[in-house]
Amino acid sequence: MRTGKAPALQFYPGDWLHDVELQMCSSSTRGIWINALCHMWWSKTRGEISGPRENIIRILNCTEAEFDTFLAENEMSLFCHACCESDGIVTLRNRRMFSASKRKEVSRLSSQRYRDKQKSDAKSDTEIIPPSSTSSSLDVSNDTSLSRDQSKKPPPPYQEIIEDLNKRAGTKFDHKAKTTREHIRARWKEGMGLKEFKAVNWVKCRQWAGDAKMSAFLRPLTLYNTKMEGYLQEAYREKGTIKAPENKPAQANVSMEKGKCQDCGQPSEKLVDGTCPSCWKKIQANREQNVERLQGLLKSVGASTAEEDEAKRKRLLDQAAKLKGEHDGEAGAHSTGNGNDPEGDSEGEASPPGPDRNDE
Repeated sequence: MRTGKAPALQFYPGDWLHDVELQMCSSSTRGIWINALCHMWWSKTRGEISGPRENIIRILNCTEAEFDTFLAENEMSLFCHACCESDGIVTLRNRRMFSASKRKEVSRLSSQRYRDKQKSDAKSDTEIIPPSSTSSSLDVSNDTSLSRDQSKKPPPPYQEIIEDLNKRAGTKFDHKAKTTREHIRARWKEGMGLKEFKAVNWVKCRQWAGDAKMSAFLRPLTLYNTKMEGYLQEAYREKGTIKAPENKPAQANVSMEKGKCQDCGQPSEKLVDGTCPSCWKKIQANREQNVERLQGLLKSVGASTAEEDEAKRKRLLDQAAKLKGEHDGEAGAHSTGNGNDPEGDSEGEASPPGPDRNDE
């Protein structure tokens, strides 16, 4: 059995039985023909068998007389293409099987040429053509053979983008995560650059970091989805530029409108918390002085705390000793006044006590 061949052929019983001319042939001719069809299916050239006459008779398992009858009846019915050469070579062919095999072979060759062309194009796209040393410039408008890879952007800086987000939001996202890279790559292909990603990181961390509910959305899945363009516009409105600002301490609210200073009453082009820049500097200097003064006061209070506690403890001990002496004197007076009481000296009986000493 030949490899690479289909194990069964398409045999239509209706076509076989309804072919009147074939059915008028002898039983031996019909048997030879069905046997020949099976050999044609496994032949090297599908739909055709060819060889010396004695070999064809042998593989069809018939006699010479039966084979001669087969050829004679075929000349009348023409159910088969039979050709007998002068050198004794006989060729038998089934027209339907042979033509279907040729169409399949043409289709296979066409598909193979297409795949080879694709491989060749892919290989040529990966090759980098160095610029000519004789020309000082490259005319892109006239050269249409440039590879598309030369105009492609470099791969996205996944690590730098995620590290910037983690630094601003206090998170620990992994730049190697599959979904994270997919979102960054999609926005990168749309034209977003590193500064755009950092600008979105900055503006959303500025808006959501202090919100317990919205801070949960400081993640690549939310920031780098299809709404990233809208987030970038928010950065435009807040800073007027797509340059991502550095992490700096929060500053006072600055109003760019003209107005009068609340302290000196002078007009100013820029007000800081309602004051002009010069007054603002004075306020800041006073605040720093107050902070230093408060820190010094706290240090002095901390140093004197131990001494004050010791003095207070001594005063409390003195007061307790004084109260104890007074209570002892009152107890002695009570015991002297009750000496004539006949029941007072009885064993086991005590004089009425004064205030309980334990209460002292």
